[in-house]
Amino acid sequence: MFAKLAVTLVGLGLTSGALLVNRQHRIDVAVEIARAGDRLRREEASLGLLQAEVIAAIRPDRLAAALKVGPAAAGLDDPKWVAVTGRFDASSHGPFEEPRPR
Repeated sequence: MFAKLAVTLVGLGLTSGALLVNRQHRIDVAVEIARAGDRLRREEASLGLLQAEVIAAIRPDRLAAALKVGPAAAGLDDPKWVAVTGRFDASSHGPFEEPRPR
């Protein structure tokens, strides 16, 4: 009789431990989802700021001046405005992969 009771208690202990581990895993996943949402909101906010910066940088008068006198004379030679041509060639990699060396 004592052995049955001991086995039952050990089984209940293991079951409750497994349930606690499962619960903690779900909580960790929920926290990661919340962090990903926060990162997404921050990136969207910075994207908006960058879009506004680009819009301000490509005003028609500044573009006309750049075409007439060159980008350096028009004040458009800031190193952060470097073209990234060919960086995302879809034929060499998938949409979520880094480009493979050619």
